[in-house]
Amino acid sequence: MSEQHLLIDYYQSVMVITLNRPDSLNAFSAEMILGLTDALKEKRKPIFQGK
Repeated sequence: MSEQHLLIDYYQSVMVITLNRPDSLNAFSAEMILGLTDALKEKRKPIFQGK
């Protein structure tokens, strides 16, 4: 991804995933799906939010 379409922050054992494509109303792209898949392989509890 040329821009950061997925912002990932960690708070102790929680992973916060923020969708960061406000220009497209956070619609998923193929690159976002791949990035999300990679992020979810980690052993932390995810919380999703949109920007």
